[in-house]
Amino acid sequence: MEFKSLVDLITAIENHGFGIVLSAGLLSFLFYFGWRVLDVQVKKLEAKKLPAYNVRSHHIFVDLQRDLDYEVPRLALGTEGRTLLFKDMMDIKFRTFLDMIGPFIDQHKCEECKPECFYDKNLKFVTELVNAYEKKWRDIGIFEEAVNKFDEWHQPRVDMVVEGIRTIANNQIYQTREQKYVAILDLYYYAMRWALFDAELSLKALNGEITGKVYKGKAC
Repeated sequence: MEFKSLVDLITAIENHGFGIVLSAGLLSFLFYFGWRVLDVQVKKLEAKKLPAYNVRSHHIFVDLQRDLDYEVPRLALGTEGRTLLFKDMMDIKFRTFLDMIGPFIDQHKCEECKPECFYDKNLKFVTELVNAYEKKWRDIGIFEEAVNKFDEWHQPRVDMVVEGIRTIANNQIYQTREQKYVAILDLYYYAMRWALFDAELSLKALNGEITGKVYKGKAC
């Protein structure tokens, strides 16, 4: 959720309530601050040579699997139906990412291509990833209202990843494709972790939009 004018801010408060909008503003600020810190660190490293690194050793593969096994099942988001719905959404999102990211990197990590080509390939992956987990959501009966609301809250994280990929693609600090993918996986890690917060905020922002609906036999 982003506010381009005072009118947008007032409209959001009217639609979602002050508490939700304040939470969104705070989270967006923290995410922006974290991205600026990362940008500063990249600039500090520009004169240094990065060490060789096996991209498959990145902590994201272990950490997100741990989140999938322990954090997602512990989500508690209101009614039994809503909790089950958002657990399923996060379970599918995390599994889809872990299933897709490894093969994609293995296929492209040694390719030699210009920054524009590198950016385009990774942008295509982001688009395919989002389309894949959203299709799975709809296939199991996730309500369209929940899909759209999560998209609304999570879009700034997707935008951050895309902009980060653009920066990494054009930054000469990275001597190899693997080094670029290590940096990109850092972005994905924070975006995926943030998805758990976005799920909770999405649920609160839904208000009564799915009240009375039934998901897998449970009232929402």
